[in-house]
Amino acid sequence: MTEERYFSQRRLNPYRGVVQVAAAGRAEARSQDGLTWHLRADDGHGWVRPVGVWVEGEGLRAGVGERFPEVLAALADRPALPFPMADSAELWLLDKATGRPLALLNTGRPDEPLHAVPELEWIPFALTYRGFHSPALAGAEEAFLSGTTRDVQPIRNVDGVGLAAAPGPVTRKAAEIFALRSAESPDP
Repeated sequence: MTEERYFSQRRLNPYRGVVQVAAAGRAEARSQDGLTWHLRADDGHGWVRPVGVWVEGEGLRAGVGERFPEVLAALADRPALPFPMADSAELWLLDKATGRPLALLNTGRPDEPLHAVPELEWIPFALTYRGFHSPALAGAEEAFLSGTTRDVQPIRNVDGVGLAAAPGPVTRKAAEIFALRSAESPDP
């Protein structure tokens, strides 16, 4: 029998709300709204990766979550929300002169060690991963982002180096096609 664990944790640096967590076996499900749960599991190589999406009233909607029946059962049988807060260990940024707290930098569960060194400064915007570098992208002549909320947006520089064509001919053509399709349908 797999032990099911239900708890919530704060999302920090800066504070961005509370995430609800249902864990069982080798997987866990996280939700910010209590309706849509993002399943994550150990891939067998020490990395925890996304494996599916479970939605209240619909069940598993995407991914390979069926490989982790324990967490699916934990979601189906979960107690009422919100789950108890589990991250009671806190790391505060203190004012050097007064010793008074300025910002809560990190929290953790007392039963689990922190796996990463937290940012040792407060960042007043959402903390994002800043370590991605792509030689292929850096060597590109042009690049763009596309999505329903952005349409087609040219990327003008990579790692501070300007791209030769921004926007280039491929980006312009993609923007033209996107605009035509957007005019035809709300889901281009």
